Amino acid sequence: MKCNLPNFLIVGAAKSGTSSLHNYLNQHPEIFLPSFNEMGMKVKEPRFLIKDLVQHRLNSGIWEFKQYQDLFANTKKYKAIGEATVLYLYYYQHAIQKIKYYLSSDVKIIIMLRNPIDRAYSAYLYASRTFQENKTFEEALTYSIERYNEDDTLSPMILYKELGMYYKMVKAYIDNFKDVHIILYDDFISQTEIEVQRVFEFLNVSIVNSIDTSKVINAGGKQWNSRMMKDLLMKEGLLKSFSRAVMPKYIRANIKRFLTNVFTSRAYAITDSTRKRLLNLKDHIKIYRECRKYKIDYICSAFDLVSLKFLYRYTKFPYFKIPSGELLTLDTLKFIKSKKIPIILSTGMASIKEINKTLDFLNYKNKNIILLH
Repeated sequence: MKCNLPNFLIVGAAKSGTSSLHNYLNQHPEIFLPSFNEMGMKVKEPRFLIKDLVQHRLNSGIWEFKQYQDLFANTKKYKAIGEATVLYLYYYQHAIQKIKYYLSSDVKIIIMLRNPIDRAYSAYLYASRTFQENKTFEEALTYSIERYNEDDTLSPMILYKELGMYYKMVKAYIDNFKDVHIILYDDFISQTEIEVQRVFEFLNVSIVNSIDTSKVINAGGKQWNSRMMKDLLMKEGLLKSFSRAVMPKYIRANIKRFLTNVFTSRAYAITDSTRKRLLNLKDHIKIYRECRKYKIDYICSAFDLVSLKFLYRYTKFPYFKIPSGELLTLDTLKFIKSKKIPIILSTGMASIKEINKTLDFLNYKNKNIILLH
């Protein structure tokens, strides 16, 4: 490992809890991750190792190696030295090459993964709070690649679906580095302290129980109610230039924070139809084929007969999985009943009466049925 340079990296994925993890790890006395440089510039995500790909698209970053070295100049007392740039995961080919060149092939890699659909929507809400995104989520999904290719000033964050296609990215890091630690977002949210302690073990630092994990960093879930106020607060213009000339920075920040709270509200939930667009039927076939390579059974709950027939035909279900909210959907139950393969029946959202009725309809005495609760 090269002296006074990172020996671990948080490489992504964006909107998967990386900012919160950065904050929690920085509370450990043996761990260092940069937050600000000596000039007070925010450098939580240096982005240096992918500078050739993103420098023209992002407003901030560390673009010179000397500046990158300076971030870690006073780190001799720390056992684990790291940095967190979430786009290292998406630009994995370039990033891996630069990690080995500037750092070492012994660098430890931390990857945080979130449900790709939820991650995409969270990224959209984040981008829509800036001037870079003014479309609806559905429109943004349709035109993201086209917009990205045509406008080289747009952030990669608008690649909502593409940033969540994890397989090749994660596999490349596992193939190139011997120490890779993966954190699932749901686990990180539901058992934060446990997941943080596991990272301490991975980094081979002492176990510390005094980490404050109560604060969530970069929490999303809000959207603008006024396009005019969004433009005034987010875009460069006369108002911003005037305010910089007459107001101290802390007053400007407080005013912006107040107006942002007034003119934003909780975002609407993602619709079922949009979820389907993010993972279409053909995507299921791709997942099924990858599972077969590694001798993994592929199974998916279908919420309508068309999807059920498609998946049964092209993915060769080893068993059916009936979601609890669909126990009385007769057309899908009739199709499942006609096939001679085992059934997994979820019951969490169903009543005892509904469960018994479904079991009777499926002729459970002559079927291999497993109940889940």
